[in-house]
Amino acid sequence: MSQNAQWHAYSCKKYYSSKFRKYYSCYSIVVTGSPLKHSYKQLLKRTLVIDLIVVFAINVLLLTVFIRVEFLEWFYDVSRKYEDWELDEVFSILMSLGISLIYFAVRRWRESQKVVDTLQHYLSHDYLTDLFNRRYFDEKLRKRARVFPVGVILLDLDNFKLINDQHGHQTGDDVLKRVARTIEPLLIGRELAARWGGEEFCILTTLEEPSRTEQLAEEVRIALINDRMLSRFHVSASIGFGTFTQGTDPDDIFRQVDHALYSAKNAGKNCTKKAS
Repeated sequence: MSQNAQWHAYSCKKYYSSKFRKYYSCYSIVVTGSPLKHSYKQLLKRTLVIDLIVVFAINVLLLTVFIRVEFLEWFYDVSRKYEDWELDEVFSILMSLGISLIYFAVRRWRESQKVVDTLQHYLSHDYLTDLFNRRYFDEKLRKRARVFPVGVILLDLDNFKLINDQHGHQTGDDVLKRVARTIEPLLIGRELAARWGGEEFCILTTLEEPSRTEQLAEEVRIALINDRMLSRFHVSASIGFGTFTQGTDPDDIFRQVDHALYSAKNAGKNCTKKAS
């Protein structure tokens, strides 16, 4: 987290009162961009479980009291004794109200879950290409690299600045979206792609096949130059890739893959280079 982000989070904490602490926590995560330690969905499920336990405990307690004091028999006797009061109808209304409240609570929970899912999508995806964003990719890489060997592909579109300069930034955005749509169908299993930043994209592979990373890097390069829309703008990519053993530091992974990418640039672009 940058110093500005830290200062902003601190100022928010000073400004909001304690009763807004939960809202501040969610707000600070969005503003500072710090990794999510707990997903919103997990927090929501935890709250739901606690509520269900409380409701269950209350109902058990009330049922125990009703049984011990024979409430239903007493209520029946009273309703028969004072038929003019129509207490049995009051009881029916209370039952209907209880069912309605349960239905309302379930509906509200489902609606809030949709909001949580939408928020999680925005936090983990790039707004332009709808691929995963850099933070999500980095989190996944760090988790997988601790327990599995991984493959990483880093690609940079060649001469992308010329597209923006000659055809405008809207066309540049359309090219980035098309690149994302071209990469996605090539992925299999648990592989994932992300927009790393600007015109750079990265792919995480699982090394179930030793040659998979190199094969995918070449497939991506060929798919980009053969795409009908992208070929109108002479889009190509320089690609660096590497395979890494379990426990490799993610910073070292990107350092090596980035070096391979620039080797591809220096080799004339539109080619792939393996990290050494």
